[in-house]
Amino acid sequence: MYDLNKMKHTNEAQNYNVKELKTYVDHLFKKHKNSSKTADLKEEIFSNLEAKWLDYMNQGMSEKEALLKVKSSITSIDGLVEESKLFYAGRFRLERLQIILMYLIIAWILSTPVMIFHRFSLLNTLLFLAVIITCIYYAIQNKQAKNNDIVSALPVESYLKWKKAIWLLWGVFILVNIFLITGINFASNIWFFRPIKIAGPYQFAKLAIQYYIPFITILIPIAISHIYKVLLKNGTGDQYED
Repeated sequence: MYDLNKMKHTNEAQNYNVKELKTYVDHLFKKHKNSSKTADLKEEIFSNLEAKWLDYMNQGMSEKEALLKVKSSITSIDGLVEESKLFYAGRFRLERLQIILMYLIIAWILSTPVMIFHRFSLLNTLLFLAVIITCIYYAIQNKQAKNNDIVSALPVESYLKWKKAIWLLWGVFILVNIFLITGINFASNIWFFRPIKIAGPYQFAKLAIQYYIPFITILIPIAISHIYKVLLKNGTGDQYED
């Protein structure tokens, strides 16, 4: 009789912990839309966690300890649920290279005026070398591309998040640069309320170049946004929203 009561109590405790585990898995999926994909993923995760929970108990852990350890092993399923979109990988990679090459050429052209100041000539040279290397790489890739209809998958939502993050970082970068350049050149004038004087066109050009150079980097987030649009264009038929 004692063994039966003990077995009954054990079964009740296990059922309670299984329900608690099920509730925890449901909570992980709370902010995600219901679909056949999420339902299958939820069932798979629950089965894996339940198996892991039983395995921990077989290793000598109590039910509660095993349950806590299982819960701590997965705290988010965002990366698992995120939907990947199918796209034509070959076409996308070639067009991406074209975009990178185009913006490198634009950056090189925009950096040409700064060559009048010797200390900025290295930037123009490096950009020119980058253009040459990218041209060669694109020619090789274009020659080797035998099938541009190969379909691959990419988490578009992650790419969109990166695009927004890069724009944000660029905004911070520009603000910091403007603050530093202004501080270096005019801090004492501002602090002592002295009028700002620019001694001739050369000094004005030198000052303008300092503000101009950081703004060339806007081509980076613009290129990322352009690549994102190309990715959507090379989708296999799905509709995307920015």
